[in-house]
Amino acid sequence: LRLAVKRCFTGESCGRYGVTVMIDCKMLVPGLIKKLREREFFKNITVVQAYSKLQKPTVPVGPVVVCGILSIHSQDVSLGQNIKAGEVSVFADICVPFHIRDFDFQEAAQEVFGAFCRDIPAGLSASEITVNTDMQCFVMRLTVTFSDALRINL
Repeated sequence: LRLAVKRCFTGESCGRYGVTVMIDCKMLVPGLIKKLREREFFKNITVVQAYSKLQKPTVPVGPVVVCGILSIHSQDVSLGQNIKAGEVSVFADICVPFHIRDFDFQEAAQEVFGAFCRDIPAGLSASEITVNTDMQCFVMRLTVTFSDALRINL
């Protein structure tokens, strides 16, 4: 029996022997949103899943964190079997309306990375703070990439 590093990408049990659980692409974002909502920092911040870019932009009243899948790269790793491995990148856009002047983007980024990094990411990145005139917000995009076996059932 080969034991792997215990990693749970959906918050579910990793099994009796700590065998690595596949990254479930369908449950990854809802699981990460749940982790954010459990943190004290996000008690007064709306945390939502991203919708299609075809939706009409909404002007938020307060700070919002919008999470979604940025990209999935996978390939077959076994001959004759449908086993995929690769990377999944998720994003968390921290959106703060222009009228809020005292929001701490660095603390928010630290809290997001703290929640997401419990699942052993392969990479982290943060963009500079930009202006989104449609939403009338300042926006910082945080990206976390996970690398492992994938279950793709979107």
